[in-house]
Amino acid sequence: FRFYLCIGVCSFAMSKPAPKLSTARLDPHKFSSPFASTAKAKTSFTEAYGRGDLPCRIEHHTSRMSLAWSHPVERLDYNGLLPLCFDGLRETKHPYAYIARQAVTDMLSAEGAEAKTVPVLDQLIPGLRMAMTDKDENVCKAALSTLG
Repeated sequence: FRFYLCIGVCSFAMSKPAPKLSTARLDPHKFSSPFASTAKAKTSFTEAYGRGDLPCRIEHHTSRMSLAWSHPVERLDYNGLLPLCFDGLRETKHPYAYIARQAVTDMLSAEGAEAKTVPVLDQLIPGLRMAMTDKDENVCKAALSTLG
């Protein structure tokens, strides 16, 4: 506590204690609450993930996460899945943001991705455009990183 005197008036001001290491967040993404209202999803990616339509899941390791695919990425159908993941680039809550960004990275870096991406290129542009014009700086950075 600090003690201040201001023209005959006494007051106490509390200084904020430093956050404990155990409570510090290591993941910058917001978490989705399991008790939150069933408001409309931000993107169609969230709805597809909730239905279980995505052929992937998060694997938690000791110090990192990774995406595990139910089929090899090279054998996936990019027609519906890649535009859905590009739409998910606008997500800001965990696990949606991580899954969408990692899925785009995995699919674009897979063997034979160029031949599968060209036919759906016109479907990728709206999701990429929405992500690049988002007000959230991290969303825009994620969209730009997919281009590089």
